[in-house]
Amino acid sequence: MMNDWISEKYTPTNNNDATMFNNLGNNHFDQGNFDEAIDAYYHGLEIERRKLEPTHQNIIVTLSNISETYRQLGDFELAIETYIQVLVLQREKFGVLHPETAKTLHVIGLIHDQMGNLPYALECIECVISLQRNFNCKPEQRNLSTSLTHAGCIFFRMNMIYAALKYLHEALLIERNRGDIEDMAFILYNMGLCYQAKGSLKSAIRCYTESLELEIRTIGKDHKDISATMFKLGEVYSAVGQFDEALLFFQNALGVGRKQEKNKKMDSVTESRILIEIGYIHCYQGDVSSVRGILGELAVMEKEIGLSQVNMMLYRFLQTSSLSCWYLASAA
Repeated sequence: MMNDWISEKYTPTNNNDATMFNNLGNNHFDQGNFDEAIDAYYHGLEIERRKLEPTHQNIIVTLSNISETYRQLGDFELAIETYIQVLVLQREKFGVLHPETAKTLHVIGLIHDQMGNLPYALECIECVISLQRNFNCKPEQRNLSTSLTHAGCIFFRMNMIYAALKYLHEALLIERNRGDIEDMAFILYNMGLCYQAKGSLKSAIRCYTESLELEIRTIGKDHKDISATMFKLGEVYSAVGQFDEALLFFQNALGVGRKQEKNKKMDSVTESRILIEIGYIHCYQGDVSSVRGILGELAVMEKEIGLSQVNMMLYRFLQTSSLSCWYLASAA
């Protein structure tokens, strides 16, 4: 809905007014007032379309701002529709083979990803990759790596593991040459997910381990991403039967997660899942006292905040397993 005071006080005159409206839109956007931002941007766009050439850069920028605001509002259909307008103008102004067109197409792919339209997202990202390969200039290498990583993550979510690894491997090679430690850590983590999913657990351990080392160098030991990577290492070590290593990683993941949250409670789904994994290992090792301690913590969590459906099922199974653990220990 249009702001009444804008409608009454201003009428389209010159491009300085357009700049004023766009600056107003930017201020509203930065403050999270997205409806007001849309109103201001459209006022600016109306002036620009009267005074400027259809493919003028100012019009492209304003349409891009409108598109991103729709995206922030969660109106993904309108965001895509408006970004397509931007793409058409960019192709007319710059040609198809241009970094700006690739950037807009990538954003459209990201929005499809947010909507869960993975085939459409993948189609957009693969078009972007094709464009970026043709740019063949050094500044575009990081953008190519980003697109390859995004495509790899989409393939993983579509359960196309070999395709995912192909794209992620290429992205990793680019980042090793560039020396971007943070991006390397992210790619290696996702490669670990792929190898774990296909049952190549030694390769998963290798990727997660290197990712963890790089993460510690870039974000320190107490970041939530460290906890996530440690948890994945606990999972794969447990899967290969190396329970001492698994227990260490699970305990460290729990410690980092709780320390990260400080006065806030750690995410209950994550915390309860880690506790359950620790409980299973203690149960396997016959450590009855530790299992009881874990069950006590989970019982408190169940009473105070509840457990997710999956974690509740695992919790009940752990309770049943602990009885066998207690029986065997008593018999011994």
